[in-house]
Order: sequence, then C-alpha cells, then structure tokens
Amino acid sequence: MADQRETAAEAQTALGRRDFGRAFALYRHLLGYDHVVDYEYDDWLRGAAEALRNLGQSRLASFVYVYLQYFPQALQLLPPGDDTAFDVARIHELSGDHSRAAEMYAARRAWVHAGIAWEHARDLVRARGAWETILQSGLLSHDKYLEALCRVNLGLVLDKVGDAPESRKHLARASTLLEEAADAFEASRERARAFDCFQTLLRLGKELQAYENIAEGYLNSIRVLKEDNLRSYVLEFYEDFQKLSLEREEYHAAATLFREAADYAARTNQPYDGYYLLRAGETWWKVAEHGGRLGSPPELLENALLAAIDAFNALGDFARVRETFTRLAALDLSPARKQSYARKVARYADVATAPLEVFSFPDYLRRSQSYIDVWYADLVEWELDGDPERVAAAMIGNPRHPDLIRRRALSLLLARAEAGRTPADDPRLKCQMAEQLGRLTSYDVLRPLEKLFGDEDQRVRTAVVQAARQLPFKRTYDLIRRALGDDNERVREKAMESMRELHFVHAFEPLVRIYREFAGADVKAAALRTIGKIETTEAAELVLEALRQEGPELRRVAAEVLAGYRTPEIVELVRGYAAADRSEGRGVLEDVLRRMRPL
Repeated sequence: MADQRETAAEAQTALGRRDFGRAFALYRHLLGYDHVVDYEYDDWLRGAAEALRNLGQSRLASFVYVYLQYFPQALQLLPPGDDTAFDVARIHELSGDHSRAAEMYAARRAWVHAGIAWEHARDLVRARGAWETILQSGLLSHDKYLEALCRVNLGLVLDKVGDAPESRKHLARASTLLEEAADAFEASRERARAFDCFQTLLRLGKELQAYENIAEGYLNSIRVLKEDNLRSYVLEFYEDFQKLSLEREEYHAAATLFREAADYAARTNQPYDGYYLLRAGETWWKVAEHGGRLGSPPELLENALLAAIDAFNALGDFARVRETFTRLAALDLSPARKQSYARKVARYADVATAPLEVFSFPDYLRRSQSYIDVWYADLVEWELDGDPERVAAAMIGNPRHPDLIRRRALSLLLARAEAGRTPADDPRLKCQMAEQLGRLTSYDVLRPLEKLFGDEDQRVRTAVVQAARQLPFKRTYDLIRRALGDDNERVREKAMESMRELHFVHAFEPLVRIYREFAGADVKAAALRTIGKIETTEAAELVLEALRQEGPELRRVAAEVLAGYRTPEIVELVRGYAAADRSEGRGVLEDVLRRMRPL
C-alpha cells in the first residue's frame, strides 16, 4: 500500500512537470492493482486520462472517461471518422441519447445495434426498418436460432406499431424456428442453447400476454434447470411462474406448480417443501372457490378439494384437512358422499389448530438478473463477430459488469494500444489477448476466444484453452472439447489441465459428453476426476458406471474418485450398490466405503 501511495505521488508530480510519458507509465503500473477501492482507483484513472490526452492518445483517454462515466469528456476527445464512429455511437447510447446512437450505428451498417437503440428511443418505425434490413439481407438464413431472435424483435415492434397481421406472421415463424432450434440443441446435448430458446418463448408470451407461450417457456426452462441440477434456479423459476399464474387467476396451474415445487424441494433435500405444500393446499381451495363462482360442476370442485387434502395431509396440517372436509360436505353432491365427508369432519373434530413451521424460498437466493435478454445479446454477439476490442469496449462503460471486470476490460484496450505497431496477426499479441480475455471471467469473451482458437499457430490455441479455465460456463466446454481433439499435443495437454481445473455443478452434462465421446483413457480419466469434484448423486452414478464397465485403469480412477466423496447421500448410494452387487466388484465397492469419510 505504501508503494502504491509513493507511485501515485510520483505520477502526480510527473503530471505537474508535464512529463506525460512518465506519468502515464506510472499510472499504467498502478492500474494493474485492480482490486483497490473505487475512489483511489478512480483518481489513478483521472491521472491516466490526463496523461493520455496530452500525449495525443485521444481514443485511449476516451475509453478511460467512459469507464468513469464521464461521457461528455469522452465525446470531446473523439474526432469524427470511420475509425471512431462505433465508439462515438456507443458513448451516445451509454449516455442515454439512443436516437443519435442508432443513427450512427445505422451509418456503420450495424443494424442489430441500431435496432436495439431505436427501440430504446421508442422510434419503432426505424427499429422496424433495422430488423427488416437484417432479415432481407439473408445473413441469418443459415441459423434458425438467430433468425428466430430477429423475427421476435421485429414481430414485437410490429405489434407495438399496430401492424397485427405482419406481427403474427413473424412471431408464428419465430415460434416454429425456436422450437426447431431447441429440439436440435437438445439432440446435440447443448441444453444451455435450448434454454435460451425457451427463455425467448417466455419473453414472447409475456409481451403478448399469451399464457400458453409463458407456460411452455417456464416449464421447459424448469426441465432444463432440473437436468443441470441447478436447484435454487429451479425453485426461483417455479416461484416466478406461480406468482404469474396466480395474478392471471390460473389457479389450477398454480396449485399444480406449488405441489411440483414441494416434491422437487423434498427430493433435493431443500427445506421448502412444507411451505410449497401449504401453498398448494390453499391454492386448491382457490380453485374450488373460483370454480364455484363460475358455476363449475360440483365434481370438479370436489377434485380440487381432494387435491388440497392430499397436500395438507402430506404437511401434517390436520386442522386444514378438517376444514377441507367441511367444504366438501357443503358441496352439491350425492347424499351418500356428503354424509361420508361429514363423518370425516367429525373424525377430525378434536384436532387442534397449531402453528406450522415452514420455510419459504429466501430472497437472498434470488438473482437480480435471472433472465438475460438473449433476443438482443446473442444478436449483438453475432454482429460483433468476436472482435475482442469491441467486446472489451462494450464492457467498460456498462454497469451490468462488476467494476473489477470493467477495469480489466480497460486494461486490455490499453495493452493493445501499447503494442504500438505490432501487427494485429502477430501470434505473441494474440496470446496476450487470449490471456487478458480469460481474466475478464465474463460470458461475453467466449466468442472472441472461440474465434482466436481458429488460429493456425498452436501457441495461440494453447493460450486460448489456458484462458478458458477461468470461464465457468457450460459453453466453455465446447471450446475445451475442440481443444481435446486438436492435432497438437501441447494444445491437448492444456485442454486436459483446463478441464481438471474447471468444475461447477452444471458442468456435469458437458463433462459426461466428453467422457463418452473420447476414446483415450487419459481424457476419460481427466473427465472422471473432474466429475468427482461435483458432489451430486448424478455425478456419483456416472462414476459408479465407470467402476462397473471400464477397464482396470479407469476402474482404479473411478474407485479413487468415489472414495473422495463426502456427501451422506452419495455414501448411502454407494452402500446400496455394494449391497446389491453379487459380482467380484462388490469387494471394490466395500473397500471404497471403508475409505469414504462422510461429512
């Protein structure tokens, strides 16, 4: 810390004596300490911007001002011209002048950026023109998913301007394309991409107030999240869908969802099953009350109340069971059934009403950005086409990204400028770029890294796959899988190192894909070891499968992995397999059990 203060004082002195080169060098060194508090880091940035401005590095100084959200100062430093037009447009957009930004994007034929900006400016006529221009260009005809996103945006704009027939045409085509794309993604085990399709269908339903589309989007999203074992996300999606269903008086659907959530919470050992059972029972009451007001047949009301009893019984809330039988006895049913329900009311007469201790899904587990606007984001990614500088420039002024990430994005841009006259295709520069992209730890950098991986120089591909280990996203494993099949041994080695280091719960599916697709024992062993770091029963079952079916070397690895598990559920799973095994493998499982140390 003392060294930083001394360096900052020296940099300030150099500024004062107009030694701008020395001042910037010192500030550039300080900016490498990207974990310091905001006010101190911002002081260094202001000094760096002043030095750059006086050195004639106007574009770099403008990037610093964009980070600081000093948009007027940033604009003053950028002269008009093709080289700066995209930067100027982005600054106008960040500052809220969406109309000016859209005009400049359109002049650069960046129609996705222009369409989004015009939508934000509420200039829907020109937004329509931007989306139509993209479709008419035919550039998206090879990609059902991207074409669907463009048609979604166009269709919703058309709906807002009152062109209902054209809107319906594009949205119907978009829905078909999304369903086809989702099927294709799931067939190729790209569930994350299928999830994006369902999120877009969900957006369509919400925008058009179409409950069927909303239901399709939510239910398929929940299914994918369950398959990826993202337990809190599953409940968050259930909660959102339940709330929306209640608001729309879709009580039958809401009650079913509450019961499904209760069963899922119990199955995954989350403490919210009691709360969801209570809500399920109360919502079945609403189904019966609502049906009564609408004049529904008493048999339908009876079915709803019986479902409520099932939920309250599972909860152990016998006072509400009695209340529900009371409601059943009051229905216009046959005398025999009314008498039967009345007797059951009497059977529960002495049940006392006791407070129930149930735990609802807590707010602190909710994500503020659960639903990413893929209908914009994925089209923007396509239009930026993996340009690392433009991707980094888009990040530095965007408060959606944490300060640490924005600081590192700015450092990437400064480092590229410092390379001076080094050709952009120099392998050393590309390696440096890959390393810096990895440090951003953002989903946004995957496309630039994927593009860099296509380089013919193995050093660049090696740097890319090394950078990938810092990116905890399912899509990262697509890059690792490509690297595992590379012709160069060094690239393959680094791919296995990255695979061993990159583990998270929803990495299970891509790891299984690698394990099954690659024949080499070294790749399979690395995949098994990484799967072993995922403490879920699904992961343990895959390792047990390897223990039973693979050759001696992989069986040894599988035994080591199993012995390392600590979760009680997994210990019980292995114990069950050992008890049921009648082959020579039983001894191996019993040895594994002796080595396991449950938490």
